[in-house]
Amino acid sequence: MTAAEKLAAAIRVPTVVRPDRGGDTVERLQEFQRLMQDLFPAVHRSLEVERPDPYRLVFRWTPSTATAAGRDPVLLMAHYDVVPAEPDGWSIAPFSGEIRDNAVWGRGALDNKLSMIGILQAVEDLLTAGYQPQRPFILAFGGDEEIGGELGAGRIAETLANEGVTLASVLDEGAIVADGMIGGITTPVGLIGCGEKGHINVRLIVESGGGHASNPPAMDPSFHLAEALERILRRRQPVRRTATVTAFIRALGDALGGLQGAILRAYPLSAPAVHAILSRAPETDSMLRDSQAVTMLLGSDAPNVLPRRRWANINMRLLPGESIDAVLRRVRRRMGPRLSGIVRAELAPGVDNNAAPPESATDGPAYRVAYDAIRAEWPEIPILPYLVTATTDSRHYAGLSRAVLRFLPYVLDRDDLAGIHGVDERVSLANIQHAVSFYTRFIRLSDAEDL
Repeated sequence: MTAAEKLAAAIRVPTVVRPDRGGDTVERLQEFQRLMQDLFPAVHRSLEVERPDPYRLVFRWTPSTATAAGRDPVLLMAHYDVVPAEPDGWSIAPFSGEIRDNAVWGRGALDNKLSMIGILQAVEDLLTAGYQPQRPFILAFGGDEEIGGELGAGRIAETLANEGVTLASVLDEGAIVADGMIGGITTPVGLIGCGEKGHINVRLIVESGGGHASNPPAMDPSFHLAEALERILRRRQPVRRTATVTAFIRALGDALGGLQGAILRAYPLSAPAVHAILSRAPETDSMLRDSQAVTMLLGSDAPNVLPRRRWANINMRLLPGESIDAVLRRVRRRMGPRLSGIVRAELAPGVDNNAAPPESATDGPAYRVAYDAIRAEWPEIPILPYLVTATTDSRHYAGLSRAVLRFLPYVLDRDDLAGIHGVDERVSLANIQHAVSFYTRFIRLSDAEDL
């Protein structure tokens, strides 16, 4: 069975994990774990397997040679849960795992089952070829990343921490080989995520007496909520420099050359001009500042009832070094003292709120391994450090390694990215080959490097 066929089979198990973890969640995750045992027999036969519950699947590849003594493990990770997918708008059934038009289609193809299949296939092939690693490797797969990763990556990291494990490096999803998304560069660009944003959900709440809609108050409380949203959202958050973004800007200058490249390489002396350049595209603008987006509005559940509570949810993505308390203070400051006495701003309960993890070095050996593996797979493209603007499971491992990197070995354009959490998610057969080849190279290079 080819890697594409294995990915198709993995997609056919609808591993949707909803916030309440209800329904058939456990049964589907267990089914998926059994499928992996069928698809990758050498991995399950040769590596130490830990499957303590449906949310965790861990493999330890421990060398028997004396040369491995004292070498910290390298951890490769992915997640096998997916977001829901309603069939409306899809060209195929979202969990059909159909192979057509030189692609594998279905929910999870990109996020993130190909990464898991690619890692396992790489190790399966290495084992079949008789490869013996010279350092330990850990393959760590979680089943609840889409709802925060508490029972998956969170508990795996906790177990390793309790064992006193220190990791040489961690590789997770995140950045990609971006095609047509970095202004001024016509070729695809390899992006290595050396940091990621944190995220919080700020809830703005207005409470009132409620009642019948035929007798509204003179001043509708919704006006106060709307005014608070307008004050918070009417201008973007301020630009703040981070180590990863500074390295990205200078490396981008090297790749571009010419006058624009010189301006970028002069950063931060050229900060105003550089910020103007990067603010033109959402992919780079979001690296410069905290972002904010209204994602939920709630009032009454009946058309003729005045709600006792109206609230709005603002999803905010925080740059490394930004504290949650500081962001909340900024939100309240923008509302002003009058509105702050009417509209309550607080962290939304029952959801994952976290600050950004520490950034990883762009000049260390772990970064060089990732760089060399990308360069071997795509010899002609620029490769840049990058700040991932979403949140990944890798943050759970920040305390176990100073080198946490985020990279998916796929060439994707904006249309491809629209399939992630959207309709018609799919991945090309070429990208499946890239994934297996990249992870094989990454393992071999990590094995040879003194991390």
